[in-house]
Amino acid sequence: MSPTVVVCIGDSITFGNRELGGEPYPDRLQALLGASFRVVNAGMNGGGIVPSDRQVYHGGEEWRRAMAAGGDILVVMLGTNDTAPWNHAGNPLFASSYATFIDELRALSPRSQVVLCTPPPIDTSFPGIDAPHSTILGGLIVPVIIGMAAEAGLPLIDVYAALATRSGWLADGVHPNDCGNRLLAETVHAGLGRLRLPISMCDTPEQDQQGTSSRFISS
Repeated sequence: MSPTVVVCIGDSITFGNRELGGEPYPDRLQALLGASFRVVNAGMNGGGIVPSDRQVYHGGEEWRRAMAAGGDILVVMLGTNDTAPWNHAGNPLFASSYATFIDELRALSPRSQVVLCTPPPIDTSFPGIDAPHSTILGGLIVPVIIGMAAEAGLPLIDVYAALATRSGWLADGVHPNDCGNRLLAETVHAGLGRLRLPISMCDTPEQDQQGTSSRFISS
């Protein structure tokens, strides 16, 4: 039977930087899920949501690759680049742009389960990371994504909340180090497990009380 395909849609946090953080989180998610799954890294360096971004994700090469991957599950983690100084004028457009992005994603992949993720926190104690980045992320981007998940009835993995109280996992204030990529993968994996999506054939399925195999990811 064909593996369940998980497509990770995101920016450079998803794409990864091996010099800063070793294996990117999608690679580690693959290891956690096992051979019954195929994880596709569709991260785009600099990718954002609002059309005024220098590099908008929608319509780009990575978008086309994500749509062509035949994903059973689409994990979306975007919004960090929409906090950048060059896009501050576009902040009021984030909510409508994000809604349009998700609507088109669902229209083009009607059989896929879309899972929304809030981006991880930004640490302004690092050089070059100004306070507005963190303020916009926590005050605008994250609430919009949480609200969109509720409005559209989509599963949410709140990466921002999960990592907000952690320390020592960022390489440069935005991108995760080796520990950070591990935490990201574990957070997404645990989130998928809590959803109990019917994506069967785990490598070592647990037996339930009746002795039948579990057909869900184990969290």
